[in-house]
Amino acid sequence: MKWEPSFIEFAEKHNIDLGISRSYQSRGLLFIPARGGRSEVEELADFSFIRMIRPMPKLRTIDAPTMLKAQRFESVASIPNSNSLDESFRVAIFDGGLPPEHPYGRWVNHIDPPKSTKIGAPVKNFVNHGALVTSAFLFGHVRPGNLERPYASVDHYRVLGNGLTSSSLYDVLIYVDEILSQTNYPIISFSIGPHEVAGDDVTAWTAMLDDHLGSGNCLGGVAVGNDGEKPWPESRIQVPSDCVNALSVGATDSMMESWKRAPYSSIGPGRNPGLIKPDVVAFGGVEGNSFHFISPQLTVVENRGTSFATPYAMRIAAGLKAYLGSDLTPTAIRALMVHSASSNSQPIDEVGWGMVCDVIETITCQDGEIKVLYKGRLEPGKVMRAPIPLPDDQLKGNVEIRATFCYTCNTDPHTPGEYTRAGLDIRFRPHKDKFNKTEARIRKTGKGKIDPLFPDTESFFTKQDFASEADLRSDAHKWDTIRKNSVTKRGTSLNRPVFDIHYVAREPGSNTSPQKAEKIHFSLVVSIYNKNTPDLYEQVQEKYINTLLPIEPKIDIPVKVTT
Repeated sequence: MKWEPSFIEFAEKHNIDLGISRSYQSRGLLFIPARGGRSEVEELADFSFIRMIRPMPKLRTIDAPTMLKAQRFESVASIPNSNSLDESFRVAIFDGGLPPEHPYGRWVNHIDPPKSTKIGAPVKNFVNHGALVTSAFLFGHVRPGNLERPYASVDHYRVLGNGLTSSSLYDVLIYVDEILSQTNYPIISFSIGPHEVAGDDVTAWTAMLDDHLGSGNCLGGVAVGNDGEKPWPESRIQVPSDCVNALSVGATDSMMESWKRAPYSSIGPGRNPGLIKPDVVAFGGVEGNSFHFISPQLTVVENRGTSFATPYAMRIAAGLKAYLGSDLTPTAIRALMVHSASSNSQPIDEVGWGMVCDVIETITCQDGEIKVLYKGRLEPGKVMRAPIPLPDDQLKGNVEIRATFCYTCNTDPHTPGEYTRAGLDIRFRPHKDKFNKTEARIRKTGKGKIDPLFPDTESFFTKQDFASEADLRSDAHKWDTIRKNSVTKRGTSLNRPVFDIHYVAREPGSNTSPQKAEKIHFSLVVSIYNKNTPDLYEQVQEKYINTLLPIEPKIDIPVKVTT
């Protein structure tokens, strides 16, 4: 017997107006908007299937319209007279819409919501916001003069309007869910969302986006919010930037080497297991050093916020795909962006893995460096071995190995404590002939024998390499969809080093892995740097000519030349 009819009857009895037609269901949870008095809501909580009742948050741009004001500059920018760099894919932006007369028509398809969504007609402030977000994606941080050619074209979905009220949050969510269910965008960008701080429980917005992004076919950028200057916990990242399958983006105050977090940019930690949030930061501007846009009037205007850092970061993601094409999956793009990001010694709760690099710096190697990208799908219970390529000649001095793992997976909002259904158990084996730990264990226990395929492991991401599975299940880092670290080793301590990657699936409420878990999309980026070997790239390429294939750009990459 279904419980919903009984719940509707129970709610009507206590004078609660349920928005059943605007409800959203995800993996065992039903999110329902409702309206009622305090005493009636307290009575509603007595229904046995109720898990939580919380106030309905507003949409961020409705709650903070002051961020939409822009200051006009007395200068004119020149729009490029050419199509986007790569016309084989389009990017979806969900925001406030565009004015009827806008200069982005060559690259942007503006899509109004149908009347059935109850979003309503355009609102000037929201449209202005949508225009600036679109400019940030197309042209980045602009200056007077010739604008750069956009990397990709855009479908801009207007999801804000004058029909929205404080109870309209689910109207927007359901409309976005329908769009994502019927389309196949490799990259999407959100600068909107509930004005709600991420907590221990999962919201409908987070569940909806994680459901779509968990397939690994789409990379979603989500702004973390602009409440970083408020007292804790109001300064914490806002929903749905707590998605584990999304790229959560904060803002910096500068593009210079001395950059810091923009004071308004909301801070982490995220919600377990995605504790490291934001994932990355990008330039968003501050007072005195604002982000610059090309306005619909073809003038340069300025503003600031994570709303603009996010499409700027997703512009870089589109650039990576435009240059490298189908060789890059959305998960690989995410891994490359996180891998190349640098924290600049800033607190991880404020800037995550760091500020994103431009396209060229992300995909090129300096002297003495090589970057290797592994990508594919992992089967549950199987172990994949990823070699860390080194030349035949032993490297002299210190060798830095930096690795970034990214994957996407199904999530379960019904059990926030075990939210991700997949985790990676990663073992680093630096030397193929070292078995000291294995020999010590054999002497101590009198059991086992040396297997030449499994030399000793060393810590790379965690110090719990030899913990039991039960202990590892309590380690949130294992179940986090992004893992990044670096180690420095002497060249003499490296001999055919490898990562062994074990995909462990889980099912809520069970201590054993499910037998029919889905494959997951993953990417691993490994950088090796040795200053004593400036031709490291060439040596490795020659040695692995039949096994490591260089990713060939579809388009000539402009390389910066310094004199």
